[in-house]
Amino acid sequence: MAFRKSKKVSHDLWRPDFRDAESLPDVKVIRTDFLLNLVSVSLAIGLVGVLAQRELRSVSLNESIRNLSEEISQNEVANTDKIRLSGEFRRLQNGMQEFVRFQNVPVLPDGLLVELAMVQPDPIILDSVSFNGVVSKPRGGADAETGYTLMLSGTVDDSKPGMGSRVITEYRSSLRNVHALKRYFKNSELTGFSRNEALALFNFTIRIELTEEPIEDAS
Repeated sequence: MAFRKSKKVSHDLWRPDFRDAESLPDVKVIRTDFLLNLVSVSLAIGLVGVLAQRELRSVSLNESIRNLSEEISQNEVANTDKIRLSGEFRRLQNGMQEFVRFQNVPVLPDGLLVELAMVQPDPIILDSVSFNGVVSKPRGGADAETGYTLMLSGTVDDSKPGMGSRVITEYRSSLRNVHALKRYFKNSELTGFSRNEALALFNFTIRIELTEEPIEDAS
């Protein structure tokens, strides 16, 4: 039995014409259009993610702001009540301090007015008498001192030359010997002295400093 030889399959010879770009085979592994689409989709997804994250942060911040605003409003109401109560307490405290000072004042008002009237010379007319408690802070870090001030205001006749200044000087000296004051008398000062030409008199103000406790060597 004779074996037949297999016929060889022949192909036409083919050689690409590089001058004709359209006839060349497509040898790209990944198409450029696909890469561009992938990049665009990735950028879009990233942008959406960033926007979503910002939106979430915005919502969270708005919620925090709303909570803080409510807390501030509640604190303002509470703070207003505390300020009102503090002011009321301070007013009552000042009233109590004034009451204590009035109870502990070393000078009796009615007796003082009687003695002032007794030593008042005729050329002098008192317009006002005020008595107040004071707290002074000496230099050098010493403890604060509590005392009182007596303010005398009025007019003195100056119809004769030099009469007003002489009378007010003698009157100021005589105040040191007033029985109600001399045990507490610390100092006196003529804080105001102005002439009224139309009425021929002087307006004056005398400030007297008094201690809270009696002075031991006061005679």
